[in-house]
Amino acid sequence: MNVTHTQARVLVLGLAAACLAAASPTPGRSASAADSTPSVAGPMNALGDGEQTPVAGSVSAPLRRARNTLAAAEVQIVRRRYGLALDALRELRVDLIQAHAAGMAQLAIRPADDDEDPPGPPAVFAIFGIEHRVTVRLAGWFDGAQTEEVLSEIRRTLRITHARRDAMLHAIIRREDDFGDGMADELPTYDTEVAVIRRALDEDELFGSARFGLESALARVQATQAKATRAFGGEE
Repeated sequence: MNVTHTQARVLVLGLAAACLAAASPTPGRSASAADSTPSVAGPMNALGDGEQTPVAGSVSAPLRRARNTLAAAEVQIVRRRYGLALDALRELRVDLIQAHAAGMAQLAIRPADDDEDPPGPPAVFAIFGIEHRVTVRLAGWFDGAQTEEVLSEIRRTLRITHARRDAMLHAIIRREDDFGDGMADELPTYDTEVAVIRRALDEDELFGSARFGLESALARVQATQAKATRAFGGEE
C-alpha cells in the first residue's frame, strides 16, 4: 500500500513519540524520577508573567498518563497494530476524563484574597494543552485507516475531548475572573486545530466514517473557538 504524505508525517511523529515513551513512564502507571510536576509557561501560564506555575498533583497525574498513552496509541496506529491502538485510545479517554474532573474541582476552589497563585488557572491551561494535542494528533490518524472500529474509537475520543473542553470553557466564562489574559493567549490554538483538520479533509486518504469524523470535529472546534473569541477576544 502506498504511504500518503500525511501517513509519513504521522510516522515521524509516532517515532518521536516512541522515543518519548521509552524515556518516560509507560501507560502502566509506574512513577519515576522523571515524573516531575508538570508546569505551564508562556501562553499556558495564566499569570502571564512568563514564569512556570506548578499544576496540582490531582491534575498532573492523569495529564502525565494521558501524554504517555497518547504517545503509545500513536505508535500502534503507525504500526497498524489496531488492537493495541484501541486499548490505548480507551485508556486515553479515561485519563482525559479524570484530568477534566480534577480540573473542574480546582475551578471550584475559591482562592483567598491574598492568594497570588490561585489553583484554577494553571490546571485549566495544562488540561487545555493536552486536549489541543489530542485534537491535532488524532486528526491525522484517519488518514488511510479502513477499519471502522478504529475510526469509531478515534471519533469517540475526539468527541469526548471536545465536549469536556467546551464544558470547562463554559465554567470559566461563568467565573469571569483569573483567566482573561491566559484565555486570550489560548485563542490561536483553535486556529491551529482548524487548519490541521481542514488540511486532513483536503489532502488525506479517507475511508468509511473518517470524513464524517473530521467534519464533526471541525464543527465542534469552530463552535468552541467562536465561544472563546466572544468571551476573551477583546472585541466589543
